[in-house]
Amino acid sequence: MHFSKLILAMVALTWASTTDALLPFAAPALIVGGLAVLKGAAIVALLAGPLGIGKRSVDDVLAREQSEAALLSTVENLDPSGCILKLVCHLQFKEESARTPEENTLVQMFSGKTEALTSHSAAFVFAAELGSKNKDASVCEKYFNKCPYTNEVVGNLLQQSWGCSNPSA
Repeated sequence: MHFSKLILAMVALTWASTTDALLPFAAPALIVGGLAVLKGAAIVALLAGPLGIGKRSVDDVLAREQSEAALLSTVENLDPSGCILKLVCHLQFKEESARTPEENTLVQMFSGKTEALTSHSAAFVFAAELGSKNKDASVCEKYFNKCPYTNEVVGNLLQQSWGCSNPSA
């Protein structure tokens, strides 16, 4: 029953995001939704372990790839302005010691993944590579200019959706 309410809320938010007048109010909620889906992808990847270790059936590998594709596709749909991609780009040149555990997890999800590139992960891997190679905030801003929010705002949304503490404290 609770799952059906969550689905209904996501459908309503997705519909609201297509209405220009409601977009400023719906966009942060959609970004949080996208970040929550990424958290789910991180948990699934952690529980499943690396694809190359141990015996895995073809069905296991295919199911994992399909799950990842579905999750990343959902993130793209929830964040059409690319705010999460912009955050991934910015985090690449932030000192690892200055990153939160959530930020480090997000960086690890997409950094150096060019060999396992899929059509759904390509945008995230591109954002990670762009930030890693350029180490310049203006480059991230240029490529992800549709995002109306600062990196700090999206970072706070990451903390709210992935973390257990209040990001403003």
